[in-house]
Amino acid sequence: DSYNGNNEVMMKQSLPRPLALLQTCTWAELTNIAYSYAMRGRYQENTFSGSLAHEVVLEATHRLHHLSSLESTTATKTTATTKEGGKEVLHHHPIPRDVAQLAWSVGVMQADNYHLGDSFVSLIDAIGDFYIFGSGSRKTRPLRDLNCADLVQLSISLAHGRIDDVRLLRELYHEALYR
Repeated sequence: DSYNGNNEVMMKQSLPRPLALLQTCTWAELTNIAYSYAMRGRYQENTFSGSLAHEVVLEATHRLHHLSSLESTTATKTTATTKEGGKEVLHHHPIPRDVAQLAWSVGVMQADNYHLGDSFVSLIDAIGDFYIFGSGSRKTRPLRDLNCADLVQLSISLAHGRIDDVRLLRELYHEALYR
C-alpha cells in the first residue's frame, strides 16, 4: 500500500472482497456508514474509504435481492433465515427510513464520484424489486409503509443519480397522489 497526499492508504488493485464484517451490520449501521461518507465527501475511488463505500452498497443490494427472492418461501415481515456458506444467516427486513436514507446517501456520493454509478443503479433496482415485486411488496400501494419524507428522499436519490426507473417512479408518484 502507498499513501496519497491526504495521508490515506491507497488500495492495491488485486483487493479481495474487504470488510466481511459488513455482513453483520444492521441496516441502520450500513445506512450510517453511507450517510457519513455522503455528508463528509471524503469518498475517493482507490482508497480504503472508496472501497468501504462501494462494499456497503454491494452488501445492501445483496440483502435486498436476497429478501426479494425469499418472497414466497421463508420471508416474514421481520426476519428470515437461510443457509449461506454452511452457516445460518438472519436477514432482517429494512425499515423504510433506512432504505430511503441509504439511497439518498449513495445518490449524493455517486453524483460526486461517477465510479459508484453502476452499483447505485443496482441498488435502485434492488429497492424497486424489494418494494414492488419482492417480499416487501403489496399488490396495491407497495410504498405505503414509506412516510412522506422517505418518498421525497427516495425521489431525490433518483434525481441525484439521473436514474429513470419508471416502475419505481410510477409507484412513488401514485403513493404521493394517494396522500
